[in-house]
Amino acid sequence: MFDRLFDPIGNANPQLFRELKGRLRPRNVLIAIGGSLFVQTILFFIFWSKLPVDRGLAVNVRNDYCISGRIPELGPNAYGCLRDSFDRFIIQWDSWWWELCQSLTLLWVGGLLLAGLFLLIGNLADEKQRGTLNFVRLSPQSARTILMGKLIGVPVLVYIAVAAALPLHVWSALNSGGSPIDLVLFYSVVFASCIAFFCLAIFYALLSGQRPWLGFVLASIGTIFYLGFLKNAFLHNFIDTYKVYCQAGNCHFEDIRLSSLNQPIWWFIPLAKSPTLTQLFIVLSCTLVIYWVWSILERHYHNPKATFISKGQSYGLTLCVNLYLLGFAASSLVRVDYPIWQILQRGIRGQLSLYICINLGLILLLTILVMPSRQALQDWSRHRHLDRNYSEVRDLLWGEKSPATMTVRINIIAIATIWSVWILLWPQDIDKLRLILGIFLCAALMLIYSTILQWISFLKHPKRSIFAAVSLAAMLCIPLVIVWPIVDEIDRWLTWGVFSIFSAGIILVDRISLLQFCLCFVGQVAIAAAFASGFLHHVKQTGKSEMKLLVPDTVRLRT
Repeated sequence: MFDRLFDPIGNANPQLFRELKGRLRPRNVLIAIGGSLFVQTILFFIFWSKLPVDRGLAVNVRNDYCISGRIPELGPNAYGCLRDSFDRFIIQWDSWWWELCQSLTLLWVGGLLLAGLFLLIGNLADEKQRGTLNFVRLSPQSARTILMGKLIGVPVLVYIAVAAALPLHVWSALNSGGSPIDLVLFYSVVFASCIAFFCLAIFYALLSGQRPWLGFVLASIGTIFYLGFLKNAFLHNFIDTYKVYCQAGNCHFEDIRLSSLNQPIWWFIPLAKSPTLTQLFIVLSCTLVIYWVWSILERHYHNPKATFISKGQSYGLTLCVNLYLLGFAASSLVRVDYPIWQILQRGIRGQLSLYICINLGLILLLTILVMPSRQALQDWSRHRHLDRNYSEVRDLLWGEKSPATMTVRINIIAIATIWSVWILLWPQDIDKLRLILGIFLCAALMLIYSTILQWISFLKHPKRSIFAAVSLAAMLCIPLVIVWPIVDEIDRWLTWGVFSIFSAGIILVDRISLLQFCLCFVGQVAIAAAFASGFLHHVKQTGKSEMKLLVPDTVRLRT
């Protein structure tokens, strides 16, 4: 019977057929549906027990779900639940249904995320350990077909349990005053978010299948944070009225620039003014995450030894992330009066520091994603001159096995250029040169850290990945640990922390002269160039030395 029902699925996606056949047994399906209905029943009766109980007309009853007021019949100060003409309590059913909908939402969304993440990470870790994953890789199926089969088939029982909870959820949401359009948008947000989380779980399992426990911990933390966001953003409706930065009698509520510091505005679209815009923006953000993670999965699945993304994709990812961030900063291009700009300037510079810190993390991530393996770099060093049409610049920009130094450099230059142009387009007359120098100072620091990360990862050491992570964390944090006890003023602390993770804070400092900026920038560029040159020289020398070891053996065999 199963084969007849799912033969079309088997023809379209054999991996999905394999996953469904092992899980969709009558006993498992009944347990999933029965467990879901049992939990819903318990939750429903818990909320039913919170309704007021009628103990007679002479008894004063207070309850959160009834309409309260003064009851003169029970005394001058009696205050409790009011009754209708039939002596029944007047219940606020919309409030009761809304709280039931809230609890049910957190329950099924949390269960869907947590159980789905656990199942995906555990399943892929088991298959990787048993070797069946490598066997599936040899099949003629595409990576998209196999990964879609995993994504849909592994948590299928969780999907069934959640589907059994949807009727009560829809009914409670509609009875609480929600519209069908609101429900569709909410389900779109949850669907997109869950797909993004599941893609990240598959990526983690393929990358580090030997440590599933760490994936379980990360999945739990991510689920808790997401439920907190969901509760604040949708269930408690954090989109309230704008907070107006003004003094008595001098409000500038209509200023889009002023409200952008307090409420999210993306490419001049006031997201906080409409829940629909906010939900569509979240769906768009999740779609971008899904696209890039899925691109990495498709590339890495069939060729685990290749880089996670190509160098061309890294340029696109950098552009995508920075255009996304630039959308939040675009409102600063609106001209405002100078007194208002004086109030906003510090906050906008703080936003710029945050964007630079995000880009520092992006560059370190891109270094890991684009960096070839040690063996690939050795092969590139040995055989790069065999091609007659070989161009080192083209190879460093687009080659799959060449070092990532040039690629990272191009991405850093693109980041610095985008934000420098943004500063130059500010309509206000301020010290733009100082901010641009601060951006390029942080860019030089990104290049230093990226080159050190590549160099450590190239070392012939069995635990070089752990060594690279520890070294990078030490380089980011040690300057702050050294400077913290001996520097009191925040400006001096940010200045000395230029080599730390808070290097972007240099943009907030007003007391540094342009000469100090330039000297620091020249010093960092020199250090970055020395590291990059040393790393490339080390890679080339490693290839030459191993060739010299191989040549005598060949000559000895011929003689």
